[in-house]
Amino acid sequence: MKVSDLAEELGLPPSAVLDQCQRFGIDAGWAGAELSGADLVVLRAELANAEDPIDLRPADAGESAAAAEGDDGDAAVVPVVESEAAPVDAGPAVPPTAVSSMPEAAGAPAVEPEPAGGGFRMAGMTGAAPPVTTIQRKPEEERRKTEARVDHSVRTAIFALVVGVVALGAAELLRNAWSIWALWLLGAAALLIALWNANMGRRHVTTHPEKAKGLVLSVAAMVLAVGGLVVVGTSAYASIGDAPAADAPLGLGNRESVASARWGYQRLRRVASEGWNRPAKDAGTCWSESASVERDPQRIESGTVQEPCGQAHSTEIIDVYAYDRDADSAYPGREALQADVQERCGDAAERALNPSDGQAVEGLLFAEVPTRDGWANADHDVACAIVTATRQGRLADS
Repeated sequence: MKVSDLAEELGLPPSAVLDQCQRFGIDAGWAGAELSGADLVVLRAELANAEDPIDLRPADAGESAAAAEGDDGDAAVVPVVESEAAPVDAGPAVPPTAVSSMPEAAGAPAVEPEPAGGGFRMAGMTGAAPPVTTIQRKPEEERRKTEARVDHSVRTAIFALVVGVVALGAAELLRNAWSIWALWLLGAAALLIALWNANMGRRHVTTHPEKAKGLVLSVAAMVLAVGGLVVVGTSAYASIGDAPAADAPLGLGNRESVASARWGYQRLRRVASEGWNRPAKDAGTCWSESASVERDPQRIESGTVQEPCGQAHSTEIIDVYAYDRDADSAYPGREALQADVQERCGDAAERALNPSDGQAVEGLLFAEVPTRDGWANADHDVACAIVTATRQGRLADS
């Protein structure tokens, strides 16, 4: 109930009610202020039709003057002097049955309990305060929050290490030089990433052990990455160096992948020096002799000028192959190469010189092979050539 409502109920102006509120220490400073139940009890009793105002003194205040005992035990009587006080306009008198006539019996005003939901009240607010919501974290969430996990950099290092190892392993299964070089480059890049992230993870774990773990994994990844980089570096050096691959440390140059990669690199260097032309002639081409054309000093060949097979020529190439693909293999000698040509191309030459449905042609099988210097310079190509008298047309057409 508000002050104005109580004043209307009692037929009094609101100012009279506010005066009594100030008297009793009730927190109400204007006509619209809310009054509690205890405040209403006190104010109704005070503002009821009574002739005497409420005595707000403590119950034992009238007994403060007491007799004092002397040494002989007689009580000293203190006379009570009644003085006539000025009348105080305290409003209507309170009946003897009113609560205000016995303040010691009324006790302290009742205090409303705090709302169960917690929170706080604002000025002029009625009813229960809005509850304060407290988010309770589940124990499992707390455990996940505080439990240290393997550092992200360590996980990245492990993944990159696996990629590098797989790339190096796949290179050992291939014989194509350029595929091997590509896998070596991929493996080296992955191992560098693994080494970098493993070191970063090691620093994170040692700096914040309460948040991250994986120190053993990071150290192991670093060791394996360094070992893999040593393998890649040694293999690449053995492939491009002038010394034989077998001289590489730790026997790493004796692998098939190193031999294939070395052959590809040496061959590329030789072809580049020849204007991107391979040393041997192409199969199916026809050639004639010319004294004005200088022969290749690193090959033993017949015919120096390429001619259309429909024009006069004396040499026709029926097959070209590599004797081996080992850049460090020893030179077998011209006789061994000629014997290999006879074994490999003998039947084809016989069919070309003696066709079943044509006239036989006089000729011989000739092996165009590299010299010792050419062999050392990555030229292991052997060409099967048929040398005849000067003629026109292909042997297959005769």
